[in-house]
Formats: sequence, C-alpha cells, structure tokens
Amino acid sequence: NEYLRNGKPATADDSPWRKVGYDDNGVQLPAEEMAKATKVLYERRLRDYAAEIDDLLRRRIAMLADVDATKKDIDELTAAEEIGKKLQAFRTDERQKLTNDLAGVTKEREAIEKHLAQVEQLLAKARELTAQEMARNRQMVADLSARQLHAQPANNNGTSTPAKRPDSLALNRSK
Repeated sequence: NEYLRNGKPATADDSPWRKVGYDDNGVQLPAEEMAKATKVLYERRLRDYAAEIDDLLRRRIAMLADVDATKKDIDELTAAEEIGKKLQAFRTDERQKLTNDLAGVTKEREAIEKHLAQVEQLLAKARELTAQEMARNRQMVADLSARQLHAQPANNNGTSTPAKRPDSLALNRSK
C-alpha cells in the first residue's frame, strides 16, 4: 500500500511524518514551511532492508533458542513430574506399610501390657504366698526349737546331751 500511494496526494488520515510539501516550482519545502506548500504528497518511509533482515534473523535465532530452552524445560518438568509421581506412589505405599506396622505394634503392645498385668498379679500372689510360707516356717522353727530345748536335760558337767534326731512324726505333733 505504501508503494502504491507513494508520490500521490496525501490524505487527512496520513501521519504528518509521511506528508511532504512542495512549492509551485516542485521544490520540496522543509517541515517548518509546510503551511506554504501548494501541493502535499504522501512519501513512504525508506527502509534499510538488509539491516531489517539482519535484525529479523537475530530475533529469529533468539526465538528459536527460546523455543529450544522452553522444550528442554518442558522435558525436564515432565521428567520431574514422573519422578514426583513415582516418589508419591512410593511414599503412599510406605505410609500404608508403616500404618499397618503401627497397628501391629499397637496390638502387640496391648498384648504385652495385658500379659504384664497378669504376670504382676501372679508375682503379687507369689510374694503373698512366700510371705505366708516364711511366717509359717518361722513359727515352725520356733516350735521346733522350743520342743528341743524342753526335751534335753542338762548333764553333770553343764553340757547338754546330744540332741536326738527327731523322727518324722515329731514335726507333725501338736503341743
């Protein structure tokens, strides 16, 4: 469109930078004297296509590098996501196993505590029975000592005669 309009009369919609004024003799007027121009023409912008193409090539290379970097980032993120999912599955499985282990340990602890309570009851009963037996044994020792002292008279030189061996019935006799 710029090429087609170049050198033709300018319109009100055209940028002031694209308008060029000429006097009656066809001489181009400076921008300050645009009001004196008898004819205003549209002039396209001149471009250095070699410089623009070089700039576009640089921008294209930068964009391609960005695309490659983005693809690598996507690949790395996809790999990281897969690793994360595997780790999540592993941790979920590990958590389930640990939960099962905890339930088993809790059950075993409860059984141990129950058994400990039973053992403590038996131990208390054994202590009670032992204390009773010890008291009974002390009483029996005292009774036996008293019988042996009454049964042995002192001889002439002040020594006691050797004690007779008690027979098995002596222990069972009552006073």
